[in-house]
Amino acid sequence: MYTDASYFEKKNHGGFAFIIEDLKGNYNLYTEKVKDIGSSQAELEAAIKALELLKDVEKIRIITDSQYVRKGLTEWLPIWKLNDFKTINGEPAKNIEKWLDFDKACNGKYIEFQWVKAHSNHFENSLCDMYAKDIANKNSTSY
Repeated sequence: MYTDASYFEKKNHGGFAFIIEDLKGNYNLYTEKVKDIGSSQAELEAAIKALELLKDVEKIRIITDSQYVRKGLTEWLPIWKLNDFKTINGEPAKNIEKWLDFDKACNGKYIEFQWVKAHSNHFENSLCDMYAKDIANKNSTSY
């Protein structure tokens, strides 16, 4: 799966997009508008929603330009679980409800991450970026 998000901090809304590629190479695109969550959280929300759709798939590769998502699952979350969801500085981890949703969606799965640099002409990442910006720019008051 490929994920990306776009968020306008000043407008306090944005959107995300993800593409699920099946084993035959077919793409399915999903987009959603979000409000009041921030840029990093929109990236995380995209990954959670994609994983929820892939609930019956055991092996998944997540291709993302978000270090927040990659590091959160591979580095931070395992430590938070051991430290009662406290950071290395003893502060409560932020967005823990979403991280727990992410962890639950990953439960029982083999997850492989591939990080791609944003805006580096990676085809699927560029598509997700374009669709995330498109949905974020839609003039709609419903989220």
